[in-house]
Amino acid sequence: MDRQKTKPAVVLVVDDDEAARLMMVATLEQAGFSVLTAANCGAARAIFQQQELNIILLDVLLPDGDGFTLCAEFLSHPRGRDLPIAMVTGLDDVESISLAYQSGATDFITKPVSWGTLPYRIQYILRASHAIVDLSVSESKTRALLSAIPDIIMRIQADGKVLDMQVGSYVYDMGEWITQGEGQAFGYLPQGIFDSVSNEIHSALTGREMQLIEFQWSQDVERVRFWEARILPRNRDEVLMVVREITQRKKQDTQMRLWAKVFEGSNEAIMITDSNLNIISVNRAYQTIMGFSEAEVVGIDTKAVGAKLHTYSFFRNLVSI
Repeated sequence: MDRQKTKPAVVLVVDDDEAARLMMVATLEQAGFSVLTAANCGAARAIFQQQELNIILLDVLLPDGDGFTLCAEFLSHPRGRDLPIAMVTGLDDVESISLAYQSGATDFITKPVSWGTLPYRIQYILRASHAIVDLSVSESKTRALLSAIPDIIMRIQADGKVLDMQVGSYVYDMGEWITQGEGQAFGYLPQGIFDSVSNEIHSALTGREMQLIEFQWSQDVERVRFWEARILPRNRDEVLMVVREITQRKKQDTQMRLWAKVFEGSNEAIMITDSNLNIISVNRAYQTIMGFSEAEVVGIDTKAVGAKLHTYSFFRNLVSI
C-alpha cells in the first residue's frame, strides 16, 4: 500500500539581504522544506495573507519597517495565532533578542547563520510549537470536560488553602467556596466548610486513602444544603477534593422514607406495579385483607387477572388512570 507523503513544511524567509535569502533557500530546500521569500514588510504581508505557512524567519531590520513590529502584527492576526516566528538577530545583539521575545517571537536565530545546523534548528522550533499547540488543545478539552460535570474540583493544602479550583456547569455560587483576605495571593476554604472536612483531609494525607464525607453547608442560614465530598491525597501536604451537591437527593431520600412509612402503616390495601402492570410489591394491609402473602402475588400480571374478574370497560378505565 502506498503511503501518502507528508507535505513539506512551508518556511517564509523575510530578509532584505539577497545573498542571505539565496543561502537560506538553498539550505532549507535541500533539507526538504518548501521556501518562500520576501525582501520587505509589504511583500511579507502579501505572502502571509495568501499562503499557509508553518514558520517565518524574520530579519530585524527591513527597508520599510522592523521585524519586531511585523512579528507582533502577524501574531495578532487569526492566521498567525499559533504560527512560530524566529527572529534573525546579530550574535551579540542582546537588545534585539530581548525585543524579539517581547514582540512574541517563538525563538531567535543568530547571525552569522550556521547553515549546517539551520534545518535542525527549524525542525526543533516546529516540533516544540506543535507540542505546545497539542498541549493547549488537550488542556482545553480537559477543561471543557470538567466544566460539563456538576462537581466542584479543588486542590487544597492541609491548612485549607485553595491552590486551584474548577467549577462545574451547574455551580453558580463558587464565591461561597473560597474566602480571600486583602493582599493574599491564595484563597482559603470558608471556616464552616473547613471545619466539616478538616478531619477527612488529615485522614487522607496520613492514611494515603480516599475519604468520603457528607456535610451541610450554606451561607444562607434559611437555606439547608447538603454536600458530598471525595478527598484524595496528592502529595505530602495537598489533597484533591471533589464536591457535589446532594440536597435534592437528600430530599428524595426523605420523601421515599416517608412514603415507605405511609405504605407500610396504611390500613388500606396497597399494591405497587411496574409499567406493565405486573405486581412488584404489596403492603401488610393487602396481605391481611386479601389473604395472600407478598411472595404469592409478586410478578402476577394484573391485566390478565383483572380481565377475568371485571368487564372490559371497567378494566380499561382502571388502566387509563
